[in-house]
Amino acid sequence: MTAGTLTFTGHADGGLILNPMATNVYFGLIVGRFNAGAVLSVQASGGTVPAFTAQVTAPEAIALTTPACSMSNCGTASKAMGLSLSWTGASTGVVRALLFADNDRVYLNCSFPANAGTGQIAPTTLARLPEGQALLTVGATNTTNIVAGSIPVSFTAADETTRAILTLTP
Repeated sequence: MTAGTLTFTGHADGGLILNPMATNVYFGLIVGRFNAGAVLSVQASGGTVPAFTAQVTAPEAIALTTPACSMSNCGTASKAMGLSLSWTGASTGVVRALLFADNDRVYLNCSFPANAGTGQIAPTTLARLPEGQALLTVGATNTTNIVAGSIPVSFTAADETTRAILTLTP
């Protein structure tokens, strides 16, 4: 399925236009090119997915305070104790924590209300990951969900604040 040409606007660099590849896949990424609070838009010209327009507000950046990460290392976390996260910054949207392990074959995707300032990944959830190094990414996101014809479409703006190694112990 394709939605035709996708036109993104509202970004600090002026935006992006994507056309589907022969395999009906879109490839393009806008990294760090929006200002917090900016209204970002996508307009689809239509294809097998009907034409649509959606808008989302760019999230505020967060500062991760727990775990304490320096450079590209967030230390260790006991799988038996779970993982506590805390942050300052974003007051709307969601803070998303992703943990990738075993060469990205196993991952967790956890979301918390941004205004909570804290989140907990339970031991039963962390148990799904193997012991050893995992890549932790944390950032604020805002998402708008619409329906184009009968097809659900999600438009997400994400600000990845932390990307570092976390060592998981038993």
